[in-house]
Amino acid sequence: MNPKVRLLATLITTLVIVPFTLSCGGSSNSDLETSLRSQLSATQAQLEQAQELITNLQDQIES
Repeated sequence: MNPKVRLLATLITTLVIVPFTLSCGGSSNSDLETSLRSQLSATQAQLEQAQELITNLQDQIES
């Protein structure tokens, strides 16, 4: 994998994980579950965007 693509993937992953970790502090179980479900949905959308971006970058690099 190209170093630039790997760096981009790492940055995107970090941008997804850090807010998720911060949102988990000090909630009741019900609030925590709601927060986690919401965060999971947002994370899945961000991951799909990141995968599409990485695929596009790989296509540009190869051509």
